[in-house]
Amino acid sequence: AAPSLDFITDASARDTARVLGCGNSVNRDRLHFSGIKDGTYWTENATPETDAKYMDVGYKDGLDLVGVCMFQGDALLFKRAPQASQRAIYRGIISGASADWSCPQYRRMHSALSAHMVAEIPDGVLFIDIEGPKLITVAAQPSDSIPFDVSPAASKIAGELAKYVGTDGFIILDPVRMLAMVKPSANYEAFYCMDLLRKRWTYFKFALNIQSGAYCGGKMLFGASDGYVYEYDDTLYQDNGVDFDVTIESKWFNLFQMFDELIKEKYLGISGIVDGGG
Repeated sequence: AAPSLDFITDASARDTARVLGCGNSVNRDRLHFSGIKDGTYWTENATPETDAKYMDVGYKDGLDLVGVCMFQGDALLFKRAPQASQRAIYRGIISGASADWSCPQYRRMHSALSAHMVAEIPDGVLFIDIEGPKLITVAAQPSDSIPFDVSPAASKIAGELAKYVGTDGFIILDPVRMLAMVKPSANYEAFYCMDLLRKRWTYFKFALNIQSGAYCGGKMLFGASDGYVYEYDDTLYQDNGVDFDVTIESKWFNLFQMFDELIKEKYLGISGIVDGGG
């Protein structure tokens, strides 16, 4: 039978694909691997190689394994103490035979708050730490010991977002629109959204309390607290026959101290994509 796991992901490979899982309440350091090409097989043995395996990450370092994500063929493993002040990221090198696998500590004082606060994006890994969003990317000058960099992902909004972050928050990825939607906590009113191509941030509010989401079968689906599943459709501009109420917000700049009375009027240009008024 499969072990009790809070979170699973996959390590896709042509000949050695496995399901990975973490969050066992008894073995808090343990990363579990299913049998090769069989996500239902969890009998753990050193041999044969096709059987399920496990790895104790940072054994007895006092931190719990709370998340895992694959990147560049490695398993990035996120650990933290219950109060989140003690944190670490480990690098699971899991290529080749399982007897040769290793798991060195890669970074201290960085980690995700939960497994659902980790997402693989096209050029890296986005995760939410207690200070806000962070990115793991390929190092500018990678080496065997330092292949990845860890850096802030949103320095301008990190302080605001961090005020609302909780361990029950999550990230939803829209791979078609190249958008990462970050809900700081399960019942927070808005999503902080990152344009994955330009690394620009904004925020978006749904009328519903969205609790989950996934891109599946060519559709972007969302699960709401009312128990229904909703499909995101950007071809419609009405909800039950009523036009959406759209607002535009921008920064305000005060230049009067340097250029007194320079700005007499303010203009906002709008290019509409459907009939409407502004």
